[in-house]
Amino acid sequence: MTDQNAMTKKRTIALVGHCGPDAYMLRSTVSTILKAGDVAMVNDDESLTSVATRGNLLLINRVLDGRFAAASGLDLIATLAGQPDPPTMMLVSNFEEAQREAQARGAHPGFGKAEVGRKHTAQRLIDAFGAD
Repeated sequence: MTDQNAMTKKRTIALVGHCGPDAYMLRSTVSTILKAGDVAMVNDDESLTSVATRGNLLLINRVLDGRFAAASGLDLIATLAGQPDPPTMMLVSNFEEAQREAQARGAHPGFGKAEVGRKHTAQRLIDAFGAD
């Protein structure tokens, strides 16, 4: 007999390393655009472990706010990309150089906080969340 909960389990969008005000803004945006997932705030390695799995989308801050072993969001992306079945990841940063580096380390095209309300940001979120 198949487990009905496993078949209908919602995917998670994790806001990794964001301060309270930014997390609230991102949660509101993501919830509006990606109605199919639960949104979780992650501010430490222990919480990260439960969401850093295939099928989930991690929106990783360039400068991590919280308690992480990684020195930066870019380092965290590189670490997670190297594990078996990594999650889908996007960097949240206004800096183009950081965005290029994140993609080189294994992330999907991300966006900056200044771009949250733009159409291309919504499309990037939709594309990344569907890229399982």
